[in-house]
Amino acid sequence: ALDWAAQEARERGAGLRIVTATLAAELPFVAEGEATSGATRRERSHAAGHVVAQARRRAETVLDPARIETTTIWGHPAGVLVDVSREAGLVVVGHPERGRAREYLTGSVAFAVAAHATCDVVVVPRGELVLPGPRVPVIAGVDGSPSGGRAPPAATPIAPFSSPTLRVTPTGPP
Repeated sequence: ALDWAAQEARERGAGLRIVTATLAAELPFVAEGEATSGATRRERSHAAGHVVAQARRRAETVLDPARIETTTIWGHPAGVLVDVSREAGLVVVGHPERGRAREYLTGSVAFAVAAHATCDVVVVPRGELVLPGPRVPVIAGVDGSPSGGRAPPAATPIAPFSSPTLRVTPTGPP
């Protein structure tokens, strides 16, 4: 998601705010090896700072460092991203495939952000960076709801940068 967001910010001539959300409390269920597993608040803060620093260095390979801002916010990732969406033109969120049990219990951050953000949201799946291009169309899903009707106009500015195709796909009733 970071790579996609940095590319999009460059194409739009926009700034990039990299946000990392860190849970202040221990979850009773965590995947093996996750930073929150048994870590103190101080250790989680240090780990989050490291993540943000790495993300900034990675974004700087694509975007002018003066256009990059980083921040770490304590809270649930979905809630934090919904809150910061109030000040954003676009939120780009990754959707890593972890385990079904964790996603079932904690909810999908990407789904929650897409459902509740106050600006447009792009969900980028985990894996190799795939940017829209001649063989990769931009797809806007519409469900007949008032907010769903905003998808094609919101996707239209993305398509001309790199893809000749904008595909609008009905997703069913709201």
